[in-house]
Amino acid sequence: VIDMKNLSLKQVTSFKCIQMAMKITQMTSSYFPSIGSKCIIINCPAFIVFLVKIVKPIMERANVSLECYDD
Repeated sequence: VIDMKNLSLKQVTSFKCIQMAMKITQMTSSYFPSIGSKCIIINCPAFIVFLVKIVKPIMERANVSLECYDD
């Protein structure tokens, strides 16, 4: 579960943030394969919901499911 409350567009779209999110996802699925690869994002501002819609098909090809809930 990822809480996006009080994050700005600049913070979320930074290369380091995206890289960190991908590494966390990869590590979680490698070390805990029985848990499954499901990511729930809460308190999403409108721009995050838009970004998730773009990234979701790519993540699903990697067997990672994304769910996004706005404020």
